[in-house]
Amino acid sequence: MSLTLASPSAAEKATTMVTVVAYRCEQGPLSIINAKKVSGEELVYATLGEKAVQMSRLKDRAEEMYVSLHADAGSYRWRVAGQSGALSWLGPEADAREKVLFGKCEAAPAD
Repeated sequence: MSLTLASPSAAEKATTMVTVVAYRCEQGPLSIINAKKVSGEELVYATLGEKAVQMSRLKDRAEEMYVSLHADAGSYRWRVAGQSGALSWLGPEADAREKVLFGKCEAAPAD
């Protein structure tokens, strides 16, 4: 007698596809975690010092851009084009200018 389990594999049950990309930036290394949910929602996570910052993709843009949502406290912004990216901060002030935190980032080749 044989028993066949009909349960789906872990990959089939997954609701989020996650990839980690290591970048080499002018200011040093930066790791970005990309998460794409089955629902279509796209998120990235960046570790800055001892805090992790979650950013959501803005769908109404031609460029691929992710923004942290901090209400009136300002926001982090991750812009990516192909294998290049930049992480910046935009303060809450009406006349605030974006400050590049990690610029000219290039995806490091996988080992």
